[in-house]
Amino acid sequence: MKKKILIRQSIYLLFILPALAIFIIFRGWPIIYSFFLSLFEVNIVSENIFIGLKNYIDLIYDRTFIRSLLVTIRFTLIILPLTIIWSLIISVLLDYKFLKYSNFFKSLFFMPFITSWVVVSIIWKWFLNSRFGLVNQIFSIFHLPEQDWLSNPKLALWAVIFVTVWKMGGYFILIFIANLQIIDPTLYEAADVDGANFWSKFRFITLNALKPAFYITTITGTIFYFRTFVIIFSMTGGGPVGTTDLLAYHTYQLAFQSYNFGQASASIVFMFAIIVLVLLFQVVFFERRD
Repeated sequence: MKKKILIRQSIYLLFILPALAIFIIFRGWPIIYSFFLSLFEVNIVSENIFIGLKNYIDLIYDRTFIRSLLVTIRFTLIILPLTIIWSLIISVLLDYKFLKYSNFFKSLFFMPFITSWVVVSIIWKWFLNSRFGLVNQIFSIFHLPEQDWLSNPKLALWAVIFVTVWKMGGYFILIFIANLQIIDPTLYEAADVDGANFWSKFRFITLNALKPAFYITTITGTIFYFRTFVIIFSMTGGGPVGTTDLLAYHTYQLAFQSYNFGQASASIVFMFAIIVLVLLFQVVFFERRD
């Protein structure tokens, strides 16, 4: 009996091995190698020099790195709840049983998510152009003041947040709708018998049933938003005045513009450590709430 179980588990492992190998090669090994490089002064044309934790110390005292870290934290803290709230509202509306063409609207909201980040960024960069962008043209029709969406330090980050929520909302909506559709309808019927209003049903039935969805979206959203790169690279280039210089883009600049691969690797390790700590906090928080 134990031999059969062992054989079955070995077969399961064989199915997992290809995905595990890809993960180790393209995810695990780069992180390990980044930690290794972060301990060296990397020189492309000569031998690397071991400097210990100097790269980490230099980053801690680097104002641009600290600014980039704070911008990333601010970006994540703003965009994560915005995306969750927006997606939750849309999901509840799309799951309403009397809504016509709900499948069409579900596809409509999901389309941006499956569209390439580069394509989305270029299209919205054109839409938000201060001279001939579609958004400013619409503003002019309604006699509203035109804005420098991507060159104004006060608006650039909010423009990036808006586009990111628009694109990522489809993924969050998918998770919420999947959870909404497995809620037992008899719970709502019993609540109707007890005279519960919409808000009471939403608060005590819907939100409670959506706890797994909140868990998944919070975890995955934190991971994604903290390492946002493509939209910054394609839309703002970290500007204006560093207001959209997120940590992933700052790391790219260290590596491929300043050619400081040691500090760039230390920045990656910093980012990885922060994400892991935040995720551990979230896991503990959700487990205690349960």
